[in-house]
Amino acid sequence: MLQLTRRKRDVAELVALGLTNREIADRLSLSERTVEWHVEEILNKLGFSARSQIAAWVASRDAPPPSGTSPGRALPTPVSSFVGRSREIHEVRHLLKGNRLVTLVGPGGIGKTRLALAVAQVLPGLRLSIVDLSTTDDTQRVLWALAEALNVGAATDLWVAVQEALQRGRHLVVLDGCERVVADAAELAERLLRLPNTAVLATSREPLSLAPEKLFQVPPLARREAILLFRERSQGEAADEETVAEVCRRLDYMPLALELAAARTRVMSVQAIAARLDSALALLSPGSRTAPARQQSLTASIAWSHDQLGSQARICFRRLAVFPGAFGVALAARVADVSEAVVLALVDRSLVVRKDGEAYRFLDTIRQFAADRLADSGEVGQSQDRLVVAYSDLVEAVAPDVTDAKSRGISALIRELDSAHYVLDRLEAEGSARFVRIAALTCHAAYYAGRYREGLQIARSAAGEATDSSADRALANLFLALLARVTGHHAEAAGAADASLEAFNREGNSHGMALALATSSIIEVNHGNLPLARSRIERAIGLEEDLDIPLVGPPLNLLACIELIASEFEAAEAHARRSVALCEQADQLPTRAAASGTLAVALAGQGRFEEALHWSRRSTREQLPGAGARPDADPLRTAVVIALGLGRQQRAATLAAAAEAIAEALGTPGTGFPILAAGTAKALALTGPEAEHAFDIGRRMSWLEAYRFAAGEESD
Repeated sequence: MLQLTRRKRDVAELVALGLTNREIADRLSLSERTVEWHVEEILNKLGFSARSQIAAWVASRDAPPPSGTSPGRALPTPVSSFVGRSREIHEVRHLLKGNRLVTLVGPGGIGKTRLALAVAQVLPGLRLSIVDLSTTDDTQRVLWALAEALNVGAATDLWVAVQEALQRGRHLVVLDGCERVVADAAELAERLLRLPNTAVLATSREPLSLAPEKLFQVPPLARREAILLFRERSQGEAADEETVAEVCRRLDYMPLALELAAARTRVMSVQAIAARLDSALALLSPGSRTAPARQQSLTASIAWSHDQLGSQARICFRRLAVFPGAFGVALAARVADVSEAVVLALVDRSLVVRKDGEAYRFLDTIRQFAADRLADSGEVGQSQDRLVVAYSDLVEAVAPDVTDAKSRGISALIRELDSAHYVLDRLEAEGSARFVRIAALTCHAAYYAGRYREGLQIARSAAGEATDSSADRALANLFLALLARVTGHHAEAAGAADASLEAFNREGNSHGMALALATSSIIEVNHGNLPLARSRIERAIGLEEDLDIPLVGPPLNLLACIELIASEFEAAEAHARRSVALCEQADQLPTRAAASGTLAVALAGQGRFEEALHWSRRSTREQLPGAGARPDADPLRTAVVIALGLGRQQRAATLAAAAEAIAEALGTPGTGFPILAAGTAKALALTGPEAEHAFDIGRRMSWLEAYRFAAGEESD
């Protein structure tokens, strides 16, 4: 890096990674004040005003100047600074090294054009041509737009003239805004790929759908980047970090929405903007008079995509507005009364985004737009009714899987949990006979999803509504006991478990009784009554063994857990190994993962840390999100004990901080295993700069990041 000393180069690299001054100071063993001085020096030497500019500059540091100049128009000069995106720039550059057609896809306002231009600026040895297709809606104009970008004048055969222009050197053609003429843009890209020295970088709200195409889904800004963008564009008084962060979150970290909101600070406080985001479409309009029409307001940006939909897709789009959050494709299709292909077409056009796994959602501003269209259609009531019926039918359909403890129906129900409150409020208000059962089964999904507080409130309502003669009283109280226990309401949990056991006994349901006894056993453990806990779990095992299809694996794992609490590590090892084997035979994958974790603790308790590491990592990998397991901090605490046993203190510190942060976020109390409690406390008591740095990393980890780290998928 020219102009910078070695130390300043190190600081610039860490700024580009998004580290704060304190984090950089810890990494380089400097004082925070010294780091602040270095950052100011870097900004002054390079003529920059923001850390994001340092990040973009670092991303391009190894790119030599282009070997030639553009044969057509030069890169447009941005009228405002480019914030963040260093990771995305790097990833797109990497894609272009091995692929000649890369398409940046995402909803309107996500920043596809600015990202494409930023990538183009740092590509070495290429002649650049920027082709703006966003104002082109005529097939013939697509080729003319390319010819204009290449400065090709009048020609008898326009394509021949374009070919001749592209034969001089290596070219990157940026096709910007392809969605309006996607078929013609795809045809043009295909013709360009026949030229050996030409690569294509496209931006579009939907894929070009060509065989050699590599898609890059442009994500929203990272939280820190979004806050920085908002502050850089704001024109009013500075607001506190929490309020700015809330505005950014509510606007889904979308660059266009953030810029429009920041522009409003000329006449409104940030607090006032935050208070009115339920009507964001009206609030954030209009924007810049000189921006393209589709970017002058959020409404215009969304309408740009909506107006190109066919009739069935428009119907589906507006009806999906009744979903308050995430949804699965099957339920969405039923609620919208269309085929699943129509729902997925909205995903392809970036009007519906993928949340995770098989769950999808509207961005909040797009949902507001769809809700306005739904209100105009007069179909609000019908669509809401279909949501209530569809959700209730789904719960009933997966009920056998939920109650046989194999959890095969859990993932389908978890995808729809965001709709649960609306549906249950409707059922309860209408006095529906289905309310208790639907609510009770919803609680079980909430339990496995780690949404404990939400599930507890639903469970209390279900148990409160269940009468003594209700067939669903046993289920409602069972799930109330589970959720009350995990959130630390032990007296309530004990009462619910007893009520559940009594109801299952009255029904003659042995498996239900075993579940209630297992839950009661855990509650007795929390009360410190290990003999009674052991007695109840052994009775549960006996009930399961008498069934035609015994499900002994889960209660055996609980027995092993009780033995761990009593420091009976060899007995716990034996029962945990048997539980793992039986769960594999019965295809009970979530319990197999839990039993593998129990086995890891039992081995660690005997000082067999290498063996424990194998079982701990196996368990944690199987409990990653999407694998059917619920969030839990104990797998991380297990990894802490093992890391300490192997002499890896810094890793232990990171895991311990992550475990405590995740437990706090879930609203769960500390672990019930003395060996894990002691190990975590020991790790959290570590001191020194390295430990503090490790704690900071752990606290900022998401559940997914922490589990991957514990599973060995992420290095120290």
